[in-house]
Amino acid sequence: MRAFKFALVEVVKDLLKPAWKEGKLNKDGYKNIVKKVAEKVTGTMQSGNVPQTQEKIDHYLSASKPKLTKLVQAYVGKIKKT
Repeated sequence: MRAFKFALVEVVKDLLKPAWKEGKLNKDGYKNIVKKVAEKVTGTMQSGNVPQTQEKIDHYLSASKPKLTKLVQAYVGKIKKT
Protein backbone atom coordinates (compact mmCIF):
# COMPACT_ATOMS: atom_id res chain seq x y z
CA MET A 1 0.00 0.00 0.00
CA ARG A 2 2.85 2.36 0.81
CA ALA A 3 4.48 2.03 -2.64
CA PHE A 4 1.10 2.49 -4.32
CA LYS A 5 0.31 5.63 -2.32
CA PHE A 6 3.73 7.11 -3.10
CA ALA A 7 3.29 6.48 -6.83
CA LEU A 8 -0.24 7.92 -6.69
CA VAL A 9 1.00 11.10 -5.02
CA GLU A 10 3.64 11.53 -7.73
CA VAL A 11 1.00 11.21 -10.47
CA VAL A 12 -1.26 13.72 -8.72
CA LYS A 13 1.64 16.17 -8.38
CA ASP A 14 2.32 15.88 -12.11
CA LEU A 15 -1.35 16.55 -12.83
CA LEU A 16 -1.30 19.63 -10.59
CA LYS A 17 1.83 21.20 -12.12
CA PRO A 18 0.00 23.21 -14.81
CA ALA A 19 -2.44 24.74 -12.30
CA TRP A 20 0.41 25.48 -9.91
CA LYS A 21 2.50 27.17 -12.61
CA GLU A 22 -0.47 29.28 -13.72
CA GLY A 23 -0.85 30.51 -10.15
CA LYS A 24 -4.29 28.99 -9.64
CA LEU A 25 -3.22 27.32 -6.40
CA ASN A 26 -1.37 28.40 -3.31
CA LYS A 27 0.82 26.03 -1.32
CA ASP A 28 -1.97 25.01 1.07
CA GLY A 29 -4.41 24.34 -1.77
CA TYR A 30 -1.81 22.23 -3.56
CA LYS A 31 -1.13 20.14 -0.45
CA ASN A 32 -4.85 19.77 0.27
CA ILE A 33 -5.62 18.49 -3.21
CA VAL A 34 -2.77 15.96 -3.12
CA LYS A 35 -3.93 14.72 0.28
CA LYS A 36 -7.63 14.55 -0.64
CA VAL A 37 -7.06 12.72 -3.92
CA ALA A 38 -4.71 10.21 -2.29
CA GLU A 39 -7.18 9.57 0.54
CA LYS A 40 -10.13 9.26 -1.82
CA VAL A 41 -8.42 6.82 -4.18
CA THR A 42 -6.90 4.64 -1.47
CA GLY A 43 -10.12 4.76 0.54
CA THR A 44 -12.18 3.36 -2.31
CA MET A 45 -9.88 0.38 -2.84
CA GLN A 46 -10.36 -2.83 -0.92
CA SER A 47 -7.16 -3.95 0.76
CA GLY A 48 -6.96 -7.07 -1.42
CA ASN A 49 -7.16 -5.06 -4.64
CA VAL A 50 -4.20 -2.76 -4.06
CA PRO A 51 -1.52 -3.35 -6.74
CA GLN A 52 1.57 -4.87 -5.13
CA THR A 53 4.35 -4.80 -7.74
CA GLN A 54 5.71 -1.68 -9.40
CA GLU A 55 4.57 -3.00 -12.79
CA LYS A 56 0.99 -3.44 -11.56
CA ILE A 57 1.04 -0.04 -9.85
CA ASP A 58 2.22 1.65 -13.07
CA HIS A 59 -0.43 -0.17 -15.10
CA TYR A 60 -3.21 0.76 -12.67
CA LEU A 61 -2.20 4.42 -12.56
CA SER A 62 -1.85 4.71 -16.34
CA ALA A 63 -5.26 3.11 -16.82
CA SER A 64 -6.77 5.40 -14.17
CA LYS A 65 -5.13 8.60 -15.40
CA PRO A 66 -8.27 10.02 -17.09
CA LYS A 67 -10.29 9.54 -13.90
CA LEU A 68 -7.50 10.97 -11.77
CA THR A 69 -7.21 13.97 -14.08
CA LYS A 70 -10.94 14.62 -13.81
CA LEU A 71 -10.82 14.31 -10.00
CA VAL A 72 -7.84 16.66 -9.73
CA GLN A 73 -9.52 19.22 -12.01
CA ALA A 74 -12.67 19.09 -9.91
CA TYR A 75 -10.67 19.82 -6.77
CA VAL A 76 -8.78 22.65 -8.52
CA GLY A 77 -12.14 24.15 -9.50
CA LYS A 78 -13.37 23.93 -5.92
CA ILE A 79 -10.21 25.49 -4.52
CA LYS A 80 -10.32 28.37 -7.01
CA LYS A 81 -13.89 29.27 -6.04
CA THR A 82 -13.11 29.60 -2.34
